[in-house]
Amino acid sequence: MSASQVAEALYAAHKSRATGRLTLHAGGRESALWLREGDLVGARLGFGYQSPAQALFQTGLLGVDALDALWARGGAGAPDEELLEDSGLKPAVVHEQQVLAQVRRLSALAERADFEAEAVEAAGDFAPIAGMRVVRAALEPTPREAVPARVYRCPEVAACEPWLTDASERRLLETLGAFRQPEALTGAQQALLRVLEREGRIEALSVEDWEERERLRREEELRQAEEEAWIIEEARRREEAARLAEEARLAELARIEAARLAELARIEAERLAEEARLAEEARLAELARIEAERLAEEARLRAIEEARLAEEARLRAIEEARLAEEARLAEEARLAEEARLRAIEEARLAEEARLAEEARLAEEARLAEEARLAEEARLAEEARLAEEARLAEEARLAEEARLAEEARLAEEARQAEEARLAEEARLAEEARLAEEARLAEEARLAEEARLAEEARLAEEARLAEEARLAEEARLAEEARLAEEARLAEEARLAEEARLAEEARLAEEARLAEEARLVEEARLAEEARLAEEARLAEEARLAEEAWARATEEARLAEEARLRAEKEARIAEEIRLAEEAQLREEEARLAEEARLEEEARLRAEEEARLTEARLAEEARRAEEARLAEEAWLAEEIRLAEEARLAEEARLAEEARLAEEARLAEEARLAEEARLAEE
Repeated sequence: MSASQVAEALYAAHKSRATGRLTLHAGGRESALWLREGDLVGARLGFGYQSPAQALFQTGLLGVDALDALWARGGAGAPDEELLEDSGLKPAVVHEQQVLAQVRRLSALAERADFEAEAVEAAGDFAPIAGMRVVRAALEPTPREAVPARVYRCPEVAACEPWLTDASERRLLETLGAFRQPEALTGAQQALLRVLEREGRIEALSVEDWEERERLRREEELRQAEEEAWIIEEARRREEAARLAEEARLAELARIEAARLAELARIEAERLAEEARLAEEARLAELARIEAERLAEEARLRAIEEARLAEEARLRAIEEARLAEEARLAEEARLAEEARLRAIEEARLAEEARLAEEARLAEEARLAEEARLAEEARLAEEARLAEEARLAEEARLAEEARLAEEARLAEEARQAEEARLAEEARLAEEARLAEEARLAEEARLAEEARLAEEARLAEEARLAEEARLAEEARLAEEARLAEEARLAEEARLAEEARLAEEARLAEEARLAEEARLVEEARLAEEARLAEEARLAEEARLAEEAWARATEEARLAEEARLRAEKEARIAEEIRLAEEAQLREEEARLAEEARLEEEARLRAEEEARLTEARLAEEARRAEEARLAEEAWLAEEIRLAEEARLAEEARLAEEARLAEEARLAEEARLAEEARLAEE
């Protein structure tokens, strides 16, 4: 029996605060430990003895020099008072260390352990030892035991206080705030970590699992850093584009202002020249001026029309470039988002497949273990019945030999009798044979009844075992079907959520496209109305030009300048609205990304919660099975004790009957001798 199995028995007794006797067997020898409410209050050793010097040397309380000195004084088994005083040790400490060393030795040597609940009183010369220390001693690895490398994490040191014995152990746990592989652990420290892991107070992983988890964590951090860098770079590009657009707008405004000033200077020069020419030539100059102004107006209108067409072409090119850039960025963002969602979905499916595979393997291992235990119980029961049959056969043969010997002695006595007593001896012999036949018949009937009772009990146990296995198989099948239904429901909900998310994104894209088209239509309508108003104003001014030529030229020039100013203001308003729309689209995209990340985090937390609940259910199932096995073992032990008690009572009855028959034979012999 491995040390972990002995420790399991002591741990179960400590947790349930059991009272009784724990019997350990090894090589035909037997040792017993008495427990009261989980604490060790007595021991009887048939093997596994450790001397006080051995115990102190194993724990480091006694050095090699002190052990040599003790050996030289002829006291290698137990330290004397002088050595205890030099080492600063008290007899109570020596007793406790010796008992704990013996528990460690028993854990390493025991092949089988049986616990029997009974009333236990503390021995007068045995100081009770806390069950916590006994369990830790049983969990300590042997020097030859290979301890695999593991990493540990202790999230809450205060919760481990009931299992700590000194400040050094607290300091050890305080160093395990994060997963770490402790170095140079003592046996007591390894036992502490084992029992805390069993209690669920610390987390333990193999080095390979921990390295794999760390690798995944580093990859996730690198991915998040890359995403943040991409977001920062994208914001920088947007800021750079906005800055360049602002610089281009300011340059365009400066150019328009310079053109306006040049045009004003030119108009002023023409006006002065025209006034001089009019003063010089009255009527002819008037006709020539009107003709010239008409031609100039036509040229100006053509130039304005060409400029307007060029401006519209430039704006269309800018708008097409902006739309192409926005489409490209939107396509890149969509592809990146789809790739990220596919990666997350693949990781989630892989994790679910791994968990399902682990659950299936655990279930198969549990069923195999139950089948093995049932087979071992059946073989043990068959061996016990065979042993009982052999003992019964030996008892029957011994009884027949005894009866044969008695018959031989009676025959010799009969031949030695004289003729006078021949008839009496014959009658006595017949009575004795009749009594023996009656007793043999009663013994045969009792043996048949006992065998029938044992067969009935075995059949009931077999039927109960088959019913239990059938019930466990039914429950396992129901659990499997429930798990499959849960996984199908989760897949359906995930698919519905994915479709709803895609529909929402499509609806948002459609609304954004409609808003953009509406805005473009509004701007086009405003431009068309402005153009129509401008053309109407120009037509009206051209109609009035024949009446007031000079006034019309001035008013036309002012109208042109006013129209250019309005066009410039409209352009600025349009650019501002476009910038506002781009900022709004960026804000909506950022909000959508944050919502998606929040949803993914919520899904991850839900998945982790489900995994934790599944792990807790698995541990609860293991605890329930262990409890059922312990109860079955107690029932079996109680049944064996009952059968042993019945056999003892039957043996006592048989011995009493033999004594009665011997006493009757003695009295008959005395009567015969007295008669002679």
